[in-house]
Amino acid sequence: MNTKVLYAGLLDIFVSMLFTVFVVWVSYRVVHRLVFRRSVSDTGNLSAAILMGSILLSMGMLIQQAAEPVMNAYRLLITQEISYQVLFLRLLKVMFIYLGTALLCGILVVLTGVLLFTGLTREVNEWKAIRENNLAVALLTGIIIIVITMAVKNGLGLVFESWVPYPPTPRFY
Repeated sequence: MNTKVLYAGLLDIFVSMLFTVFVVWVSYRVVHRLVFRRSVSDTGNLSAAILMGSILLSMGMLIQQAAEPVMNAYRLLITQEISYQVLFLRLLKVMFIYLGTALLCGILVVLTGVLLFTGLTREVNEWKAIRENNLAVALLTGIIIIVITMAVKNGLGLVFESWVPYPPTPRFY
């Protein structure tokens, strides 16, 4: 058995789970506070669930773009002659930079989607409508967020890949 491949696979699982759990937790907390503001119960509110699901899907798509470059950085780091402590610290630094950037980008995407919808529907108070279980508002807001995410995610993946310190390749032309 190739232990380096095994460790890389286990690390990939760990990084993906860590990124996902952190982003789901942060996203849930932020959206829950924005929508309900501690004044209304969210029990049985399908609109809030639709919006939350859309935001979590959006964040998941962006986090997916961060996990692969982290693993590529890890694969490059293990080829260097450094101690495991230094390897761990460098990998931790890379993980936090990528995770923070993906989370920030996700927040910007969600805010852009909400601002776009509020700009299109000036006569509707979106948060109040979602608190009152208005499915149409939640669906449209969620779909706008997902569409913006689909447009942004490949570019974000390229930004992350550009940060991986790949060795230079020779030019043959």
